[in-house]
Amino acid sequence: MTSITKQKGYPSLSAVYKWMRESQEIADKIMAARSVGAATHLDHCFDLLSQDIKPQDVQWNRERLHHYRWAASKLIGVYGDKSKIEQDSNVTYKFVWDDGTKQVEDKNKGA
Repeated sequence: MTSITKQKGYPSLSAVYKWMRESQEIADKIMAARSVGAATHLDHCFDLLSQDIKPQDVQWNRERLHHYRWAASKLIGVYGDKSKIEQDSNVTYKFVWDDGTKQVEDKNKGA
């Protein structure tokens, strides 16, 4: 988005971020686009891994791959390294004491 917003005729990066703060719909669309972009970078990673590279380029490519993996883990939920746990904390406990004064009828007794 940074390179796009630097081009003549496009809104500034700060204007885009302002729109994102003001409109959840715009923010959702931009985050969806970023997720697609991260998936595209992962595709490039697979291409890079299938190529033979020069020994002097190994470290640079390792850094690129690491960054793409990290970005994908943040932008695309299925690639995240943390599990999302949903917890329902609205649990009600009912404690009842039986003092022996009330008789409970067995419904299966006559069958």
